[in-house]
Amino acid sequence: MDPVIIMELRKLVCFLQICTCDSLSQAGRRLYMSQQGVSRLVHSLETELGVPLFYRGAQGIKLTEIMLDVLHTLIKAEDIG
Repeated sequence: MDPVIIMELRKLVCFLQICTCDSLSQAGRRLYMSQQGVSRLVHSLETELGVPLFYRGAQGIKLTEIMLDVLHTLIKAEDIG
């Protein structure tokens, strides 16, 4: 498999794991990655897409509205497929 495709899949898996956990550090533990590694992947995705994925605050992270729409679209696509 193409290494670029593997990296893109890894970013998508990381994004979905963060959505499930609502925590970068918890997602990192589930993915056997450091919190810093997860943060780098998120930053990379945000740079590629040109939009923030999450709101970051004292209470943790929350999906931005646009990424919430993307997540719902992914879930619907999975249900159809």
